[in-house]
Amino acid sequence: MSKLNSIYESLNPMSRDWKDQYIKNYLSAPSFEEEARHRREGEVYVQPRLTDVVPFMQVEQPWKEKLNTFFIDKVFKENLGGDKVFCILADTGMGKTTAMVNLFCDYVYRYKAGTLPYEIRLFSFSDPKIFEKINAIDDKQNCILLLDAVDESLEAQNDATYPTFLQKLEATYEQFARVVTTCRPQFFGEGKEEFEVTNARRDSYFVKCKKLYLDYFDGHQVQEYLDQAHTFRSGSPERQKAELIVNRCPDIAMRPLVLSYIDLLVADNKEYRTARDIYDAIVRNLILREVRKRFPASKWDKRERQWLELSSLVAQYMYRHHQLQPTITQAELDSVVNDYDKGLPEEDRVDAQTFRERSMLTRFGEEYRFSHKSFFEYLMA
Repeated sequence: MSKLNSIYESLNPMSRDWKDQYIKNYLSAPSFEEEARHRREGEVYVQPRLTDVVPFMQVEQPWKEKLNTFFIDKVFKENLGGDKVFCILADTGMGKTTAMVNLFCDYVYRYKAGTLPYEIRLFSFSDPKIFEKINAIDDKQNCILLLDAVDESLEAQNDATYPTFLQKLEATYEQFARVVTTCRPQFFGEGKEEFEVTNARRDSYFVKCKKLYLDYFDGHQVQEYLDQAHTFRSGSPERQKAELIVNRCPDIAMRPLVLSYIDLLVADNKEYRTARDIYDAIVRNLILREVRKRFPASKWDKRERQWLELSSLVAQYMYRHHQLQPTITQAELDSVVNDYDKGLPEEDRVDAQTFRERSMLTRFGEEYRFSHKSFFEYLMA
């Protein structure tokens, strides 16, 4: 029995007291605390599914399973064989952080005090001291490590420090019972291969990192989201407006973040007559979300405009040069950004790597494409 579990065994094992305290102790990142608050207050959450193929690839009968069910009932079971290390890939708006916090909480809530098969910890790579905190964990071999947002790590983003970052990450594969990371596909590229093949060893074999993807919502999950939302009561004007928005843009409504924006669209007084009106509002919200993460408030308006202009230029380039398959290579993408920067003051120039990693693009193989075909079509229009 772990030290922490023994501390809580004196509490009523059937109560949530020790569980809430456990979660409070190990959700230190502000973004995690916010997600945990949403959970406590019963806000809308639809459990995502995992798949082992890129979601936009057309594959007959791909493997799919609910995320929490897969990890808690299978991967996290004590002494269960099989894969130990996973990287969940998903582009912006797919709910990676929300999924990790809910996985953490559901695992803790599943057990009585003192009966966790393994301890569990959740960290964000936006924390510059993440590896210091990981190294401070006792009894690593009996602990599950959840690591959110590899692409947020400044050390990982820097080509010079990336090899050192990778060594420290792979050390966790060897030391911890299970490791689950999340990342955007567009983070990887030249010199940054996905983590499938590693230099980490566990016993006598090299550790493999199994790649999985967050799948898009299907129609049933979209309806489940609307049914859970208190503001969208069946038959209400708000529900009717929400249904109208979803029906006009069913393809992008499959993304959890986009669904959350429907609250904003329903709450305003604007009448969304066309799909273009809806796309305009959603794309601007998606861009502003990424800009706010990366830049100070004084630059939000300017960077939002630049991100939108550059996204349109990239869509035009794809159409002119790769009309049959709207993709773009990293070299082509960097060239578009560099051409855009010409004549701009140095402080206003766009960094090509930042744009690749913070725009609505996603990477597949050696090429980039928009994370949903409808974004490409909207930007072309």
